[in-house]
Amino acid sequence: MTELIDRYVAAVLRAIPDDRRSDVEDELRAGIADAIESLVEAGEGAESAERAVLTDLGDPAGLAADYSDRPLWLIGPTYYLAWLQTMKRLAMLIPPIVGVVTVAIDFALGAGLVAALWNGLGAAFIAALNVAFWVTLGFVIAERSEAVASEKVAPFTAWTVDRLPTTKTLDRQFSLAETIGTVVFQLVIILVLVAEGGLRAFLSFDPVVESRAIAVILGLVGVSTVLQIVKYRVGRWTLGLAAVNAALNLGFAIWWVWALNSGGLLNLDFFDELDIADWVSPATRITTLVIVAICTWDTIEAFIKARKARDL
Repeated sequence: MTELIDRYVAAVLRAIPDDRRSDVEDELRAGIADAIESLVEAGEGAESAERAVLTDLGDPAGLAADYSDRPLWLIGPTYYLAWLQTMKRLAMLIPPIVGVVTVAIDFALGAGLVAALWNGLGAAFIAALNVAFWVTLGFVIAERSEAVASEKVAPFTAWTVDRLPTTKTLDRQFSLAETIGTVVFQLVIILVLVAEGGLRAFLSFDPVVESRAIAVILGLVGVSTVLQIVKYRVGRWTLGLAAVNAALNLGFAIWWVWALNSGGLLNLDFFDELDIADWVSPATRITTLVIVAICTWDTIEAFIKARKARDL
């Protein structure tokens, strides 16, 4: 088995449930070996036979779906993978650009930082909805077009083995796009926290307590940002990183539980002006439970992934 075959098998197995990976790997490798052997016996070179067999098997994501009995159609099995790939690429590109441009324009025209950030998030959300709608509509039309259906024209360039991810890429648990998105989001949080009219609009503490509360959450967000960068450099969860993540989650949970339930953090006059003061108490309790649940699950998930990475 060559590196190319190893990369193909690894790309398939990453989408297979853990309890089935061993059986699928044995079956897949045996099938590939038999197919290559047949082509070599027919007179084809070993390297070209290998590429031909892998190309004929197709996109690893599609093969993994077959092994897992997982349907691939939202648009349809013929177009689903192309639709998904296009959606991911455009969703990571267009909404962030729209959001950043909106923030820059609003801020340049004299809007406050918080207002500009809020408008930017709204514009990015609308852009994401438009991407989802128009891309899906385009593929629906393409799939139902009689000309395309009759001629069986592939919507994009056919999959080839040259598109297989490298072994190093497959081993990573964090993508660059995911890391950049998380860091940018956390930097936006920092800006909102330090800007006048940001979090301070909701606070009713005296200046000393308020400044200390903001300093603590700023410190937690700052450490979390550093953790995201370190995670990407390492490439996967380790028990040490999972422990740091657990400490951060504990800190975030304690801060928010204290902030939301201490009775002094929220400025009720602010909510009275919006005529939603009656909703503050139940919303606070629900938010507290959600935050604790998210922090708990994120901690557990990190340790699970760290253990899996260690076992590889």
